[in-house]
Amino acid sequence: MKKCFYLFFTALALSFCGCGKPLDNVDDYFPEVKIVSYTPEVDGSVTIVAEISDQGASDLEYVGMCLSESRTPTSLDDQKLAQLSNGRFSVNYSYFTNDDGSSIDLNSDDTYKVRAFATNGHGYAWSAVFEFGPWTVPSVEAPCAPTINTINYGSGTFSAFTSGPSTVSSTYDYTMNSSQADVKFAFGGPLETGVFTTASTSGFLNAHQVYVQLTIFNIYFVLPGSLVYVNEISENQFEVTICDASTSLGSGSDFTARFIANG
Repeated sequence: MKKCFYLFFTALALSFCGCGKPLDNVDDYFPEVKIVSYTPEVDGSVTIVAEISDQGASDLEYVGMCLSESRTPTSLDDQKLAQLSNGRFSVNYSYFTNDDGSSIDLNSDDTYKVRAFATNGHGYAWSAVFEFGPWTVPSVEAPCAPTINTINYGSGTFSAFTSGPSTVSSTYDYTMNSSQADVKFAFGGPLETGVFTTASTSGFLNAHQVYVQLTIFNIYFVLPGSLVYVNEISENQFEVTICDASTSLGSGSDFTARFIANG
């Protein structure tokens, strides 16, 4: 689908200024764009790739995509601009904006609609609607493999048993208990395969964030930005691993743990 900006006058101006003969097909003034693929990412997001098959009768100005959960996306629906490289561009979506303005994480069990767009000096063109989902989040591989149900902190390794989930203030909490240390993982949503990022507080977590608290005489926490790897190993059973994470205790207090949890 293509939109024109006063095409008649554009063609007339071209004929008078000597820039060339007006094109027979009005569509030839505009870019041609199509979506060619989508790829689920380990963090729960989706990367969508589009291709420019023809830039039209003038240089390209902008390319991007728009996303919607149910309706045909318009320019007001989660528009993201992109950079063109070798005739292709990509956009990564991890959430969509609801009609009330709230942001909601993409759910791999749901279906979404996306359209790519491209603009040049004559106007803009939309791709056909591309529908994706449900999809399977690819399995993840943690960079460490500690013994299951152990806590490794500083120079000590402690056997632990895990309880949970318990739901507290919208987080999904799991606790590792040992004779020397206790660890709480507060996830922002139900467990699913993917990579979660640690946050500095358990308040207002999104679905792919987790707050990790350690109790060793005093209460400490894993610093923001560490990664927690979650894999579904059987139906509703998950392996959770964190590797060499820095904590608020300071230097020399790297923390590693691994446990099996029910979803």
